[in-house]
Formats: sequence, C-alpha cells, structure tokens
Amino acid sequence: MNESSSQKIQLSLNNVPALALFYFFSFATPALGFYLPPALASIFALLFVVSGARLVFAANIISSLSIPSESRMWVTVVRAFLTGILLALCGLSLALQQQPELQFALQSNLMILFVTLPFQSLLEEILFRSFLLKNILLPVLKNQWAALIFTAALFSAAHFLNYRLAESQALWPRTLLTLFFLGFAGNVLFVLNGHLGGSWGLHVGWNLVRFALSFSASSLPVSEAASFNVLEGSWGCVVLSFVLAALAFVALAKKIPASEFEFFSSAVSSKTDQPPDDKAMR
Repeated sequence: MNESSSQKIQLSLNNVPALALFYFFSFATPALGFYLPPALASIFALLFVVSGARLVFAANIISSLSIPSESRMWVTVVRAFLTGILLALCGLSLALQQQPELQFALQSNLMILFVTLPFQSLLEEILFRSFLLKNILLPVLKNQWAALIFTAALFSAAHFLNYRLAESQALWPRTLLTLFFLGFAGNVLFVLNGHLGGSWGLHVGWNLVRFALSFSASSLPVSEAASFNVLEGSWGCVVLSFVLAALAFVALAKKIPASEFEFFSSAVSSKTDQPPDDKAMR
C-alpha cells in the first residue's frame, strides 16, 4: 500500500465520529416524525439538515465526498432519480400482483420524508461509497471487483442489522439479495461517473416510492422491516435489481476491461459526467 493510500485511509478513519453522528441524525429525525406533531417534527427535520451539514463541513472532508458540484453532474442525478422511481414503481406493481391481499396508502408525514430522505440517502452514499469503497476498500484490496462486491454486501448487511436491532425483525434472503444488487449497481455508477450523482439519484428515487407508502395486510399495518420483505423481498424486485446490476456490470467491464483499476483520488473529475479514460484510471 503506498503513502497516498495510507493517508486517504487515515483521513477517513479520523472523520468516523462526525459521519457516525450524521448517520444517527439521519435515522433518528425521520423516526421522530411518527411520534411528534407535524410542526414540531418539521423543526427537528430542519435541525437535522443544518446539524448534519455542519458536521460534514466541520470535519473538513467535503472535498473528498465526491458530491456533484456542477450543473452537468446534476443531469446525472435527475436521470438516475427518475430511473429509481420507475424501477420502484415497477417493483411495487409486481409485488402487489404477487400478494393481492396487500394494500397501501400515502404516508401522513410526507413533509418529513421529503426534507430528510435526500440527506439520509446522501449520507448512506457517503458512508458506503465515498468513505468505505473509495477511501478504504479500493486502496486496500488488490482485486477491485471484489471491493465493489464486498461494499454491496456490507450495504445489504447494514440494512439487516438495522432492522434486526431496531425492530427485532429479520429481512428475508430475497430482500437482502435485492439490496445487494441495488448496492452493486450504485457502486458501479459511482465509479463510472466519478461522483455520487448517479448512485445518489437512484437511491433517492427508489426510497421515495418505498417510504412514501405505508402497507397493510388484512387491515393490519405492516412494519417498516416487513415492508422491505413485501417490496424488496418480492421476486419481481429481485429480478429487476439483478437486471440492473447485470447491466451495470457490463457497462463497467466495457469501460474498464482490466481486473484492477485505480479510482481517481479527486472528488470531481474535470470531465464531469464523462467516464474517465484509461490513462486517468491507471
């Protein structure tokens, strides 16, 4: 491991406390929306946005987060966002056909959802792609395809642990498989674009559909963990996410045919939305 990789890893480890607090805010604030009046919950949501942003800027790591910073990059965000919505709606339609007893309705706290969801999704993107994939696994592992797969597995496992600890419920293997495929596709988008725009947009689009709805079966409400098994655990979502991951794999293999590649260290490439050429990747 060279000196640059060691410094990058040390920088990431030094900023774990700030990112951990931001991660806590991202999950705690939306949860308060279910127990507080809308006005008070909205205040907490705004506090989450402000405090989370201050934590990230105070940690002096904004330049290494690969957040889209130019207008052309935001085109990628919008396209991926719309793709995420379309995929989630298709998955929802297939899940409802598979389980006709299911019913759904719009959440009552949509304002909290719209305020916090983009930031919560961005935080997960920072943790798993800018922090873990780019700054830890890619410099360490010799086989960089393994880094993409391992990060996707951790993304899936993190959801399993979250709901196991928070709701004492287990996500189904099919659910974890869908999350793995979506995580892998997000990893590939991150590498191809050189910034978080594509993976973040896909993440927000998918989550907007799945968290905007509350599910019930036989007039009984379905918990959030169970709703993951209902939607992401449906065979339709497994197949859709697998196709997305396979297309992402093919796209990356065509751009970077070698078994190893080096992810560029700067947060934003001068070519913005264009995939880096071979010289830049070496």
